[in-house]
Amino acid sequence: MFIARWIIDVRFGKKDEFEKKIKEWDREVGEKVGITSSQQRIRTGSIGAMESRYEFDLEVETLQDLQDKWDEMVKYEAHAKFGDEMEPLVVPGSSHWEIFRPVDLRD
Repeated sequence: MFIARWIIDVRFGKKDEFEKKIKEWDREVGEKVGITSSQQRIRTGSIGAMESRYEFDLEVETLQDLQDKWDEMVKYEAHAKFGDEMEPLVVPGSSHWEIFRPVDLRD
């Protein structure tokens, strides 16, 4: 299993609008490509972290599963629209992906 983490910083005063857009994307694209609520976790900064920071964790079994979801996403017009609408809400250059592997401490 892998955890794909999308990290993005949101411009000051734009968090409410950003969250509204993310919810729209989840309904219009995320659900269609098979992203379930049990596979994802979303966080925003609170104490000791930048309040503008959002982290989206997505659990996938293989890296090919992740690639398949990305390949499917680009087929939806709503995904391209999302990118255009998000541009004025995010800090330029802040968006990036990190991939993690879970570690089982109890063998």
